[in-house]
Amino acid sequence: MNIDHDADVLLGELAEDSRRFVERGRGYQLLQAFFRGLPVETLRPLLQDRDPWVQRTAGFVASELGWRAADVVDDAVALLASTDIHAQNYAMDVLAVCGTGDKADLFAHVLRKLESDHGGLRVMAMYLVSRASTEQLAAAARVFARAASYHRIHCDGLRVLIAGSTLSSESIVTMLREHESLARRYGAILARRHGRADPAIIEALKLADPELQEFVMSSE
Repeated sequence: MNIDHDADVLLGELAEDSRRFVERGRGYQLLQAFFRGLPVETLRPLLQDRDPWVQRTAGFVASELGWRAADVVDDAVALLASTDIHAQNYAMDVLAVCGTGDKADLFAHVLRKLESDHGGLRVMAMYLVSRASTEQLAAAARVFARAASYHRIHCDGLRVLIAGSTLSSESIVTMLREHESLARRYGAILARRHGRADPAIIEALKLADPELQEFVMSSE
């Protein structure tokens, strides 16, 4: 099987009619070409494309490649501004998986999605942050610290996430009752990471946003 030929055919279809390409599920065939050895750099121009359907395809492939997409993780950042919600979700997943080591500061982009007006993106960001490594949280904290006046809630939220299990249930409850919705989201993330079964936290969640209650108590 000629990988380059198959990929050329698929990429030609994508360029000719990107929406039809997505609706026919051809992204899966493109993904298989990468698993068979197509260089990951082939994704770079697709991640940078302005067509939302192309962006969705590129994001899907990069997300499914997991750590193999590390070489194009910087390019995935652009998808966070896509008009396609799926592309944004895929981009966050790529940044969560590949934003490690000297690229850990890229995880700050995921944290910014906690402020999204789109509920699905907020929840996706919360799930990814709840699973983040200390390395990623610390790197993001350094990013936000450079603009602490604007990102005060992010700085405070990251500080408590890094402190982790040393915090009391009362501290988490206080966060869940904060006036600022972003602060409450950090409280929910902390509750999911360290103490969602605590009765006081469960009681506080009953009074919180239903989105947060579902996030904390979900088994996913």
